[in-house]
Amino acid sequence: MPKGKSKRTSSATNISPRDFPGDVAHAGSWKNAVEIIRNRLRIPVIDEDLASDISTTSGLKKIYSHADDIYCRLDKALQEYEQHDRIVRGIIGIYTQIYEDSLLRNKFVEKGLLARLFPLLKRDACRNKVLSTLVNVSHHGGSKMHAEVAQYTLELVQTLLDYPDEPLTAKLIITVVSHSVSAAVNGPIEALRRQNLNQPRYTIDTRFLATLSECTFRSEPELDKFLVAGLKSKDWGIRGFCLGAIVRSFMLSGVVDRAQMDIDQLDQLLSKEHHVPSHILAAFNKYGIYRLQSYQQRETFQEIMNVVEAALQHRDYYVLGIKYAEFVLQTEYSLPDYPELPLKEVIPLCVNALRAKGSPGDMDRADIVELKYLVMHQRWDEISLKSQQCLLRNPNSPYTYYAISILPNSEDGLRAAKKGLKCKHINTFMKFQLLYCAVDLAAFLGISYFHQVEGHRRLMWEEAVAFLMSALEDSRTYIKEAPPDSIHLKTVLYWNIMLTLTLEGPNANLQLVQRAMKKLELSEDISNYLKAQILQTEGRGAAKMIVRLFKDAEWDWGEGIQSMDERLDEQVPAAEFSKAATDELALWLSDMSLGETFKCSAGIYGSRDVRIVTIPRPFSENVQDAGMPDIAIVSARNCIGQSIRNSVRLNKSISVVSKYGFKLKR
Repeated sequence: MPKGKSKRTSSATNISPRDFPGDVAHAGSWKNAVEIIRNRLRIPVIDEDLASDISTTSGLKKIYSHADDIYCRLDKALQEYEQHDRIVRGIIGIYTQIYEDSLLRNKFVEKGLLARLFPLLKRDACRNKVLSTLVNVSHHGGSKMHAEVAQYTLELVQTLLDYPDEPLTAKLIITVVSHSVSAAVNGPIEALRRQNLNQPRYTIDTRFLATLSECTFRSEPELDKFLVAGLKSKDWGIRGFCLGAIVRSFMLSGVVDRAQMDIDQLDQLLSKEHHVPSHILAAFNKYGIYRLQSYQQRETFQEIMNVVEAALQHRDYYVLGIKYAEFVLQTEYSLPDYPELPLKEVIPLCVNALRAKGSPGDMDRADIVELKYLVMHQRWDEISLKSQQCLLRNPNSPYTYYAISILPNSEDGLRAAKKGLKCKHINTFMKFQLLYCAVDLAAFLGISYFHQVEGHRRLMWEEAVAFLMSALEDSRTYIKEAPPDSIHLKTVLYWNIMLTLTLEGPNANLQLVQRAMKKLELSEDISNYLKAQILQTEGRGAAKMIVRLFKDAEWDWGEGIQSMDERLDEQVPAAEFSKAATDELALWLSDMSLGETFKCSAGIYGSRDVRIVTIPRPFSENVQDAGMPDIAIVSARNCIGQSIRNSVRLNKSISVVSKYGFKLKR
């Protein structure tokens, strides 16, 4: 050794592998812990005569030639001490410093560092440290680095969903996605058009873009077309993901479907029939003026005024309670609040007066009035408890089931809506209220089930398709029987249009929804005439976009979708049907125990996720020809029995059962 130069001693020389975790754990500050790790792993690799710091540019430059060796040391340490959170976090901190240099960053990513880091998102001690590193990577990296990070967007989104109560985690994830998303959205558009794109890659990109749409992509019109075109794929998964993506993309801009009616305006309009536009008047006359929802609303309101006036004079809360219960079952806006007769004071008096009589009819009326008041004030916990008590006394009360159907639990709500529709003494108004809930809830459940995976990676597509078919069939019933001025008709028509095109798949065309589109146009004209606001809900936005882009989407993306479908493996196993799956789904739909979770025992899928359904004739014709106008979900046995004649090819089974609670049609 030359004179005047003394060899720099390092703490690493005094650290044995056995002492290393303990020394890091007792290092005190993070700076000391990182210094111990650097010394132990000899990072950076500097000649003995000169020391540098990796936090400086000069220090980084001196480790370029040793980059491969440094990566191997860090990677080996990461694996060897993976159970020691403090060591792992220290190594991640070193990565963060190194990533400030573009050459080292690219080299480490090429070696697969991202694949090492992402599994650490599940560890509480490491999650935000990893995300900080990813922020560094995505912020300083170019388009290539953005694309690398974008491949893990599904993991980032899932982490966001798994830890909703961690604000810092959410902030970091949003930062990473916002930096890397441009490469994923702008880059793959042309790549996805390539005719030689293989099916697995196409499916991965499709699901990535579909999941990404839940965040935002309204600024990329071409992606809208891509998702609309995906509705014509033979792959149920792609169709389900694309439909869900389209609907969820309007989640932030859409409003809740809560239509209101101006009673005074309604009274003026309906009193002057000669001012009604001819096509609207024709629709009203065809259905029956006195059966219209708006007419019933006006008549009920006038009767309410008379009842309130009588109540103010006589204070007979028993009679008032009877009339209130009658109004609740006739119209949506049935309990107006007056200063002279405030509901907060009157409702308890009416309920007590009805219960004091004690007859079954009066007890039912008391339940209806009390539940309606709770619904008006959105007291969900009380509604849940009270409705269960009501069902124990009378399991055939349509309004009780309706109250459950609007609770913030779509599965319990769908069960309740289906049970309510089977009540013996259900009137027309309650029938359409429950039918609307059944359509809306089943459609949303179907979309959500396409994104769910049970144990052993069994995709829940059978359940998803079953729910969508249920929603479509109920929507047809609603459209056929409901009054043309129904406040929920537009929402049901939105779902009917979307579900018809989705379930038809490769056979879909706008002719299939032509009647629904004309009905929707009439419904909007009626709303404008009645001065009822047409709300920009997510369903409206999604349906309008699908119809608007359907032809252009097929023109721009049809060949790509068709090319992908042609590459699907045609050697699909013979369809199998599990009777247990049908029975369990039917039992689930009949079960009214709140909190129960549906579990289907239908077969378990392996690594293959593709579900192929080729239907030569429109789905709507198949259902009508089968003579099943009341069947919401077609029996899988019937589907499989027709597979030879109709060339229906199923991978495993599409679990389809009869209408909730109805006996399967053999």
